[in-house]
Amino acid sequence: MMRLIGLRKGGARTYARRYLYPKRGIGEIFERMSDKMIGAGGELVLGARVMGLERFRERVVGVRYQQDGVERHLACDAVISTLALPLTSKMLADPAHPLPTQVRDAGARLRFRAIRLVNVLLDMPEVSPHTWMYVSEPHYLMSRIQEPRQRSPYAAPPGKTSLMLEIPCDVGDATWTAPDESLYARCMSDLKSLGFHDVERATLEYFSSYVEEGYPIYHLDYQRDRDCVLAFTSETKNLISCGRQGAFRYIFMDTAMEMGLAAARSIIEHGVLKDTARRQIANLRSERGLVETQALTA
Repeated sequence: MMRLIGLRKGGARTYARRYLYPKRGIGEIFERMSDKMIGAGGELVLGARVMGLERFRERVVGVRYQQDGVERHLACDAVISTLALPLTSKMLADPAHPLPTQVRDAGARLRFRAIRLVNVLLDMPEVSPHTWMYVSEPHYLMSRIQEPRQRSPYAAPPGKTSLMLEIPCDVGDATWTAPDESLYARCMSDLKSLGFHDVERATLEYFSSYVEEGYPIYHLDYQRDRDCVLAFTSETKNLISCGRQGAFRYIFMDTAMEMGLAAARSIIEHGVLKDTARRQIANLRSERGLVETQALTA
């Protein structure tokens, strides 16, 4: 805003103009990681929901999870949790050790904005030359328009493209529960208003996907509440809560991955997470100036 009205000079301090991206989409990174892990003798459990953490003294000794309707138990030496920070804190409590009142209240104030994505497959080569476009006017339903093919031409068949329309909402509200067809119709109306007249005519298929905890909501004293809950989770010596949801920070995926690598390295080297390492990981890349360009040109 300061640059728009002429009160600040220079370019934006965020968003590199060029970046590296996997040929067949971001999932290719995790597929390669999975192959490496399984090849080294590890086990990957899919389709499971974590139900609780089992503690003994100051350590987590097991993870309870549900898979195919059956609750199972996994013994562990350490836990790197990317679950939402308030949920992780609740899982550390039990009848003998209830959640402290101040931690419970602080966690209740750490809330997230949900996202519903309307994905539209299109029989046209391109919608725009841009990877993503932000839509700031509140009378439009979507807040961002993404075209995956602009990240990699292999994200769509030759001559075709797709759009991901990002819609902020709350779990269970009218937008979250709306039928696909009504949400698609509203999005097409908005796109026409924005000047994209050919999208509806070129639509091959559309469907929705959902993210329950997409964006941390920064209320006035969120930092104090975040620090309170993080301090409580840090009392468990072999557990760290990190990532966008786990650290309650609006970070990009590369920073979340860097957090995970740093946490794994600390556990491998020390067996537990030292308090200094824990703080550094939770606050990784919190510099005032964002560093995408530095990382790409170093």
